[in-house]
Amino acid sequence: MARPQNLINEQIPFLFNEQSKSRLAIPGFSPYYSTDLGDAYLADSLEVLKAIPDRSINAVITSPPYALHFKKEYGNAKKQDYVEWFLPFAAEVFRVLPEDGSLVLNLEGATTKALLRALFTTLTFLSSW
Repeated sequence: MARPQNLINEQIPFLFNEQSKSRLAIPGFSPYYSTDLGDAYLADSLEVLKAIPDRSINAVITSPPYALHFKKEYGNAKKQDYVEWFLPFAAEVFRVLPEDGSLVLNLEGATTKALLRALFTTLTFLSSW
């Protein structure tokens, strides 16, 4: 049976080939883990985002900590503070994406509507600069 990566490479050859663009170097950060498909960083995500050059990432896929009623060890924001906590991340994501870039954002249901409203308001403001 073919390894998953080989299967992917065979099914989508235009995405993963020898002629694809070189990797993005992020000043001040080294990958924690690397594969032929990309790098993973173990660091403060906001600091990594700030180090990425403008309009240099085609897609951001994230599942930030949920806003929960109870504090977790990983440091989730309180529900009432969640939107304000997330907006600095949104501003950096908006900065690193080109105009045709994509953001895939996984959120829990209770926060989604308020966060999306704030994001669209903020991002519309940022894009009008």
